[in-house]
Amino acid sequence: MSPEFSQQVLATLDKIDGKIDAIKESLSEHRAGITALETWRSTAMEQVGDHEERLREQEKLGVKVRVYIALVAAAAAASGCAGLVMHYLK
Repeated sequence: MSPEFSQQVLATLDKIDGKIDAIKESLSEHRAGITALETWRSTAMEQVGDHEERLREQEKLGVKVRVYIALVAAAAAASGCAGLVMHYLK
């Protein structure tokens, strides 16, 4: 083997090593990006679950408020009717 050929082989191996290192670095960056996306997704899913729970609680509260409004309206109507009866009984 000639010294020129050996140098060419070594130079080619150095280029290959450089490309391998670049690929490893790129993979590392992609893994970090994937990890960040997985963390974001997990956080977003938790927030969605919390939001759904708050919506259910608000719906329950809304039903209770409507029931209380109906009770107040019924009490006011009953009071008005009692007042009319008392007025006409005098």
